[in-house]
Amino acid sequence: MISFFKDSSAGKMERNKIMKQLMLVIQSGQYILGNQVQLFEEEFAKYCGSKFCVGVGNGTDALYLAIRSLNLEKGSEILLPSNSFIATALAIVHNQCIPIPVPILDSTHNIDPAKIKEFIGPKTKAILLTHMYGQLCDMDAIMAMANLEGLWVIEDCAHAHGLNKNGKYAGNYGLVSAFSFYPTKNLGAMGDGGAVLTNSAELAERIKTLRTYGMDENGTIPNTGINSRLDEMQAAILRVRLQNLDKQNKKRKELAKRYFKGIKNPKIQLPQIIDTHVYHLFVVTCQERDSLKNYLLSKGIETKVHYPLPYYLQVNHLPKPKSEYMLHKQLLSLPLYPGLASKNQHEIIQQLNQF
Repeated sequence: MISFFKDSSAGKMERNKIMKQLMLVIQSGQYILGNQVQLFEEEFAKYCGSKFCVGVGNGTDALYLAIRSLNLEKGSEILLPSNSFIATALAIVHNQCIPIPVPILDSTHNIDPAKIKEFIGPKTKAILLTHMYGQLCDMDAIMAMANLEGLWVIEDCAHAHGLNKNGKYAGNYGLVSAFSFYPTKNLGAMGDGGAVLTNSAELAERIKTLRTYGMDENGTIPNTGINSRLDEMQAAILRVRLQNLDKQNKKRKELAKRYFKGIKNPKIQLPQIIDTHVYHLFVVTCQERDSLKNYLLSKGIETKVHYPLPYYLQVNHLPKPKSEYMLHKQLLSLPLYPGLASKNQHEIIQQLNQF
């Protein structure tokens, strides 16, 4: 079986470094918000070109806390792409705000900047965008629109570790951004983990308080928060893996180029070629998607669907978009991860062309 994802990218040297860091954590006896978390926050912020990083328990909490830090009124509306993981919408709902789906571009599946304005109403306070699959949204157009309309921009960077355009990194365009370190991510831990980035000292301090129940330095709770802290062990692992992130992203781009070069089936539409893409996912479009998925599985090739059902059809009481997003019935994600063997990718391409 050719797995969709296998965490086989760590070589012997990386594994040894990880084990050494984990032993340091054990010897320190400090397992929550210790030295490893502080160092990772500093190193990841520096890598992304951001002033502040706050490590949290997972990517969903990162989104929740990013929104929560803005102190939006109950019932405020937040625009988001119609194609996104359900966590993006849930983070809005859990903040007692209303998600408003905006159509996406067929070429990239990112939010369509030209469609944003028609969804802005008197209760609209922010745009929560996702750099889908590892490709940058049209940030120049989105930021210009947001500034004109007086809206906050929140970046969902769960697919976008190391993504940059002309040296400016994803997560450093809007007011605040959220990252997930789920094991399958470009920068993945060996468990759950997340982070919030911002250039605002005020927001960073607010998020630090909110991630620990809302407790201030005196041990009182002026604002009710949650319990969501990046684990010391996961921070230690992420510190090692951050050193290899650019190398791993380069490998992902090489694998993507092989797909672009090798797949020649007219039934299968390839994604747009984008230089800045970091290929968290390689997603093709096929009108016979389910048949293709089953065919590949019969040949021992595992694929995934991102995402089987739009979030607005899964969460009760969410407003439906004016034009329903239908591509979810055609999208299929192919295996692409740094440890994918050349012979396995050749087999995948061969079977795609034979379908």
